[in-house]
Order: sequence, then structure tokens, then C-alpha cells
Amino acid sequence: MKKSYCLLFIIFFTLVGYSQNFESFASGIKINNTIYNITGSQPIQLINPDPGAQFFDGLSLGTFGQNANCMSITGGEVKTWKTATSNVCAVTLNWRVYTAGSPSGGFNAVPLTQVFDCNTVTSIFDDGFGPCSANDQKWKDYTLNTNFLSGLTPGNYILEIFYSFDGSDTTTSTCETTRFINN
Repeated sequence: MKKSYCLLFIIFFTLVGYSQNFESFASGIKINNTIYNITGSQPIQLINPDPGAQFFDGLSLGTFGQNANCMSITGGEVKTWKTATSNVCAVTLNWRVYTAGSPSGGFNAVPLTQVFDCNTVTSIFDDGFGPCSANDQKWKDYTLNTNFLSGLTPGNYILEIFYSFDGSDTTTSTCETTRFINN
């Protein structure tokens, strides 16, 4: 009987030691002047908390003329959390455009370099926007101006976006793990 308890004790603490200690809880993309949510479950946590805000997944952005200069990625944002013994080191926006039905081509990587911690006195991020809790961070860049229609011929296209973020589940000083947020 003692062997069973010992084995159960070892298995429990092994699983606890490998749990996730950093993750994202909301993400969004800004196209022209509209912020679309990519992930987020509670309205207060969304990047765009407006009740009518759309999610990006499966969204049709409309019809545009050849070489139209009217569709640009103008911002990206991800909210992350971490424990006191873990780390989030970097967040990258990755995007590509391809002909509908033919996924191909590499992704363009854009680091989100503006990092805002949670002010635990006010429970608002240091940029003044959005509620937060201790150890939450916001990674964003709203200075982008990437025209994703440039050079495309007439046709139906897909804009694919995902975020990657690096961190550590076990230490505050390394970044050995990469996680992903897909639309």
C-alpha cells in the first residue's frame, strides 16, 4: 500500500512540475482602423471589447481592385500571463497572403516590441488600457503600416495570421519554449 501512495505522490508532482506557467489570454489584429479579436473568452479581456467587435477567424475583408492601397496591417496585440517563477520573453506577429485554396509561401514576422506590465495598484496595464492582474503583460505595436494587397493580381486571397510567443515555464531568465496563437 505504501508503494502505491509513493508512486501516486511522484506522478502528481511530476505532472505539476510540467504544467504551463505562461500563456496568452487575448490577441487581436488591427487592419486599417478596425481591431479584430483573434482570441479571448471574456468580453473584458478582449483586445477590442466593444459588443459588436468581430473575430478575425473566417472574416471576409471584401473585394478590392488590383494593387489597391487600402488594406494594411496597422497593429497587433497580445495579452499574456506568467507566474512568479516563469517568463514571457517575446511576441511575434506572423502573417502571409495566399490564393484561396492554395496555402503556400513563407510568413512575414513582425516583433511586437512595446511591452506593458500590469499596474497592480490600479489593475490597469501601464499603457492605460485594459484591466489586468499581477504578472499580466501586454505586447503590442500600433505603428505598423504593412499593405498586404501590394503586388497581388485579381483573385480570392486568404490573409493568414498567427502569433508566436517565447518564454519559460521554469525560470524567469530563459526563453526555451515557444507557444502559438492561430486564427
